Amino acid sequence: HQVINVRGREVSRVEGFSDAVFGFALTLLVVSLEVASDIAGLEEILRGFLPFAVTFVLVCWIWYEHYAFFRKFDAEDPLTITLNCALLFLVLFFVYPLKFVFARVVLLLLGDLSAFRDMSQADAGLLLWVYSAGFAAMMFVFVLLYWNVYRKRDRLGLTPAQAFDAWA
Repeated sequence: HQVINVRGREVSRVEGFSDAVFGFALTLLVVSLEVASDIAGLEEILRGFLPFAVTFVLVCWIWYEHYAFFRKFDAEDPLTITLNCALLFLVLFFVYPLKFVFARVVLLLLGDLSAFRDMSQADAGLLLWVYSAGFAAMMFVFVLLYWNVYRKRDRLGLTPAQAFDAWA
C-alpha cells in the first residue's frame, strides 16, 4: 500500500481538467456499448463486460498514478502542463485500442481460440505493438513528469524524502 504525502492544497485547474479528461475516457468506453434490442444483442454486450472491466481498471490505475503525482508534488510549470497534456492525449487515444486488445485477450484466456482467427499474424503483431507502444508511452510520460520535478526539487522546496520519491 502506497502512502501519498499530500502537499495540502486545493485541487488545481490542471488536476480538474485532467480528471474531466479521465472521466471522458471512461465515458467513451461505456458509450461504445450499444443498448441491446434482443437477447442475442444482450449476450454480445455481456461478452464485452470483462474486456470493459479490465480496460476500466487500467484507466483507473493510470488516473491514480496521475492523482498521486499531483498530490505529492505542487508542480504546474509549463513542462509539467505539457507532459500532462501528452499523457491525457495518450489516454484518450489508446482507450479504444486497449479495449480492442483486451476483448481478444479475454476471449483467448477463456479458451476461445478464435479470438485472433480473423487476424493475420502481422495484424496480431501490430495490435500488440500498438498496445505496448501506448502503455510504454504513458509510462514514459510519468518518468518525464517525475524527472522534471526532481530537477526542480530545490525550487519546489521538496524534502529529502519527496526528492527521493521523485527520483525513485
